[in-house]
Amino acid sequence: MRGRFALRVLFAAVLCTGGPLPLRQSVTGSIQASSSINPARCARCEVNVSKTATGAIRTTTTDTTGSFRAALLPVGPYKLSASCRIRVKEQSGIT
Repeated sequence: MRGRFALRVLFAAVLCTGGPLPLRQSVTGSIQASSSINPARCARCEVNVSKTATGAIRTTTTDTTGSFRAALLPVGPYKLSASCRIRVKEQSGIT
């Protein structure tokens, strides 16, 4: 009887936490940058982060200080493209 109770408590704990801990882990990363030259000039620019292996693109916008962050990116190589007004800057090989 005691063993069944302990098993029920363990089962309830697993359900409440969303599953066993090893199954809940994920491997992701983020890319972030900011402009130190002229932050106001880089405000509200469009930034495209594309995974070179799959072609998947994540688009974000810089804030008023010229900073951005693309979070929860799957691991792999990326290409970054930032366009503001008429200028476009690209950088590849980001891992």
